[in-house]
Amino acid sequence: MSKQKSSKTIKSLALILENCEEITFKAEHIKFLTVNEISRGFTYSHGSISEHITANDIQLTICAQANIMTAYADDFPIPDRELPFDRMLRHNDITHIEVVCNDNTEEYIGVYWDGDEDNIRQVTSLDFEEDLTISINPNNQNF
Repeated sequence: MSKQKSSKTIKSLALILENCEEITFKAEHIKFLTVNEISRGFTYSHGSISEHITANDIQLTICAQANIMTAYADDFPIPDRELPFDRMLRHNDITHIEVVCNDNTEEYIGVYWDGDEDNIRQVTSLDFEEDLTISINPNNQNF
């Protein structure tokens, strides 16, 4: 018996940062995304259950045209705010990604983290086309 293919597509992808900033990219700006080694869990506390998803391996490429100030999720004016790619290159601090699909379902996924304020397992760089590439996995060494 074969599985039916899903007709879901990505509408947007948000990167949630350690300081609670959120940078959101539209689907047309996402060149590549793979999320592997996914685990689901839950926590029960004080009468309620909280589910969570984590991934040990995330690979992402965002096209250069997405490096615009409107990618920030808030309209809150922050003095001297950097362009999103400059911010991402300076701090390796993605804590979660949020994938929003065309049917408005969402997946909120925690990333593999090793470090204090910066994740030493996140490697962020610009490729030859000035696209932002991000790799997060336990085998990366960014120190």
